Amino acid sequence: MVGALVQADRPLQPTEYGSTLPAPGDSAELADVVESFGLRQYHFGLLLVAWILQLCPSSTVMTTPFVLRPVRKEYGVSNAAVALVGSALTSGAVIGVFLFGPLNDRIGRKRANSIAVLGIGVLAGLHFFLPAGRSQGMEADWHAFGILLMLRIFLGIFFAGSASFWLLLFVEFLSSRLRGLMMIIASVGWSLGTLYSIWVASTFEGHFRMILAAPVMVCAIAIVVLQLSPESPRWLFVVGREDEGHRVLERVLESRMILAPTQGIKARCSLSERVHISGQDTREEAEFWADLRALFGPKLWRITTCTVLIHMSVHGASYVMLIWSPELLQQLLGANRIPYEIFAIAEIAGWLGTLCTAWFLDGCGRRPTLAGALFLTAATMVALAKVPRRYNWVMATYGTQQFVSGGMWPAMTTYTAECFPTALRGTGGSICQGLGRLTAVLLPILLGAVVDGGGIPALGIPALEAALYITSATYATGAVFAALIPQETANAKMQDV
Repeated sequence: MVGALVQADRPLQPTEYGSTLPAPGDSAELADVVESFGLRQYHFGLLLVAWILQLCPSSTVMTTPFVLRPVRKEYGVSNAAVALVGSALTSGAVIGVFLFGPLNDRIGRKRANSIAVLGIGVLAGLHFFLPAGRSQGMEADWHAFGILLMLRIFLGIFFAGSASFWLLLFVEFLSSRLRGLMMIIASVGWSLGTLYSIWVASTFEGHFRMILAAPVMVCAIAIVVLQLSPESPRWLFVVGREDEGHRVLERVLESRMILAPTQGIKARCSLSERVHISGQDTREEAEFWADLRALFGPKLWRITTCTVLIHMSVHGASYVMLIWSPELLQQLLGANRIPYEIFAIAEIAGWLGTLCTAWFLDGCGRRPTLAGALFLTAATMVALAKVPRRYNWVMATYGTQQFVSGGMWPAMTTYTAECFPTALRGTGGSICQGLGRLTAVLLPILLGAVVDGGGIPALGIPALEAALYITSATYATGAVFAALIPQETANAKMQDV
């Protein structure tokens, strides 16, 4: 055993927001034990789990832009209406993050992710049974289209449970050394899911039911993998399941060391030491409203506010590009088909940008990296509206935009996972993700209305340019709040309570 557990008779001291701290003694704090992990072989098994988990939500949402035309044709709906296919998923995700965030804090990271993945697989499979559209001329088949939207809403609930909280099962095993790099590498799973989505969309082009059912296969794999995965030791200690937490710690510490921990941290905790968390919650029950008061209390309100506003900007602008980028690129190129090859090339450019971000995250910090990525993404959106509308120019500009934005999401999710303590990490993430996804519901619909309305006639801005400028302004807003992040989390221990 790593050692005895927290003793009930140890004297306690009050801390800042309703927690208590063990008095000094010959014990090891859990955060220090995690710091002593360094980088071990065990982490690469967890990395594989993180990649597989991301395939499920990625293949759920990244197929959406490739089905808008066949859906619009079959059901006879407008641009603004067909954008609801993406917004319906996102509106369900708003509910899902508020459900699965606290659920991660109540029942654990592993069990909550298992429920989410199972739900995605079952509901994605139901796309095979959607009724055929019977639109006649300009008359839309709202009944059949409405069934599709309802299915997407329910799917979005479970989508959010995996897309928003897969990282908790990985980041809580990581020490501060190279934590940014490891989270960046873990985020590659989303890109793998994107390439899988592009392959499915190009293989079954025009058959939107088959494309939207793409997550079924990867969800089946993820369910099996999750059953073989460990629970987060941080969460186990916070909820008082120390025996299980110790067993997980032992398995990590027994695995082969690949990279030693930061200088000054012991490579392995003494077997005679007790392990404790930095505080023990004294509330009878950790309720959502109590968590909310803590998140907006004196200690965390600035962190919570900035993080929420960053999420609103990034979610809103990113979902606009997710939903409308095939349509926008077709208009820029004057093409009759979706340029799948541009998306594949752009995905590779995004990978390269993500790798560059990995160095900046640990070397320069989360705040400048995230602010810089958002500002450059905003600038390239404007450039996309200004360049000559020829294939090479558009491809190069869009590829550059994907390169500079490649690390934006990993940087944001890494910071979000670090800035909240373990006891509030799920709930804090749910507030940020929920409000962010609410923006993601509304902004694509607004852009669809702008496209249908011919842009912003009062300012003389055509539809295509207006869509790109609005998206750029949204990214720029996020850059401002990223620059205002109050506390840098790079190379710092993560708090538990």
